[in-house]
Amino acid sequence: SVEEDADEEEPELTGFVQDGELCLRCAAGHVYSSERDGRGRLVVIGTWDAASKALVPLPPPPSEPSPPGGSSGLPAPQPRLPAPAPA
Repeated sequence: SVEEDADEEEPELTGFVQDGELCLRCAAGHVYSSERDGRGRLVVIGTWDAASKALVPLPPPPSEPSPPGGSSGLPAPQPRLPAPAPA
């Protein structure tokens, strides 16, 4: 219905070019990719810094969940086997 569509209303966007890529920004300061996600939704890529008139990119999302040992890039420590029970 029309009322449901109002909940999904998108902000008014202004286009600009950053490093050769078309980006879109809204009055709230969010910056979106010109390409949408698989569901047709806007993809936030950063925020707009009005003082410097520049895009402040979001940090990249982790490509994979962090390993149990942290994100040091080292392999996770092997689990220790319980010590044998004294005889």
